[in-house]
Amino acid sequence: MAVRRRGNKLDRWEISLIKAMVADRRWSSDQDILAYFTRPTRSINHRAIGEIRTGSKHAAAKAATPEELETFLASWPDVDPETGLSVRGDELLIKSREAMIAAVHTFNSAGLTFRAELFIVTAIISWTYLLHAWLKREGIDYRHTKTENDVKVIAKTPNGAEKYWELAQCLKHARCPVEQGAKDNLEFLLDLRHEIEHRSTNRIDDAVSAKLQACCINFNDAIKTLFGAQYALERRLPIALQFVTFSPDQRGGPMKPILFLALGAAMAAGDAEAATHWRWQCAGPGFEATGEFTTEDKPGPDGYYFITGVTGEANGVPVTGMQPAKTAIPGNEGWPVDNLIREAKPQLSPGGFGVALADGSFANPFFGEHFDPPGFLAVVSNPARHVWREPRVNFEAVLSDGP
Repeated sequence: MAVRRRGNKLDRWEISLIKAMVADRRWSSDQDILAYFTRPTRSINHRAIGEIRTGSKHAAAKAATPEELETFLASWPDVDPETGLSVRGDELLIKSREAMIAAVHTFNSAGLTFRAELFIVTAIISWTYLLHAWLKREGIDYRHTKTENDVKVIAKTPNGAEKYWELAQCLKHARCPVEQGAKDNLEFLLDLRHEIEHRSTNRIDDAVSAKLQACCINFNDAIKTLFGAQYALERRLPIALQFVTFSPDQRGGPMKPILFLALGAAMAAGDAEAATHWRWQCAGPGFEATGEFTTEDKPGPDGYYFITGVTGEANGVPVTGMQPAKTAIPGNEGWPVDNLIREAKPQLSPGGFGVALADGSFANPFFGEHFDPPGFLAVVSNPARHVWREPRVNFEAVLSDGP
């Protein structure tokens, strides 16, 4: 069963846009408006739209201007092509991934002398955004407060912006999801960061390379655990793979920066080698899709492999992301996917797998065991265009040697 989180709520900019859409009258139902604000990382009940429509909630919020509404509609769906994340709604998670990728690239760049310092500063930013994204999803207010005239108010910067928790404060929260070993690593790097900011450091690349490598591995584990395996970084940075032969004296000595952050070897020595690759195709009336899966290396007791990544296209439209397991594709609420595949027939489970497409559509191929006759089907939806259909399809997946 999917967990309903307190953070599954609309942002202020979304509330303003919804008010404008209600006033515009182009959308006849709350469900039609909801389609524009549903995404894989957050589920919103259509009741929230009704509460805005009737004024029972957010009555004081200002509606977006007609120009702001048209700009939003013109850019929708504004998604990150690599992850399928909403560029605006999932901004914190996108920034978190990009900051860690930038940290790795910086450290691996040739010709830089003070790589460790640059990595540490950028990695701290990455972890901060990651925990802010988690706190926001969980509905935990991560803004600094202060007391004025016996009233608690939100603390502001000198420029009037709200002040959010720094990484150290996030790590101290009672519900912080970071494991103790990773916390210890980050606290060590925070101390170094303070030295970098307020004093000066000697060349520390060799001395702390193991700590930095652990920081990357911990981050990759955390983002997969908290948000899903589809957001892992090892697929993004295969160029960092390095294979170095060490002499006996080198094996006993300190790690050299030349092998540092070989992201495939450092982050996913098990994951990259343990991944299983598949090629798949699915076709039926008005629907034709092909692509590749990456799955965990070992199947469960029932023979199913868990799908960790998917690429491909459907009806010529690129796949931009995978629907998280135990959630439903937009427009097919109540029927969650489980992202499972196996060699034995039928290869798909009754939940099947879900993908998001670049044109705002979604697809969920599955095995309909209770249909008469049983067989493969694919739910194809595009809530914004009032599209929902469920054609019978043929589905096949075969193991491959890799991408």
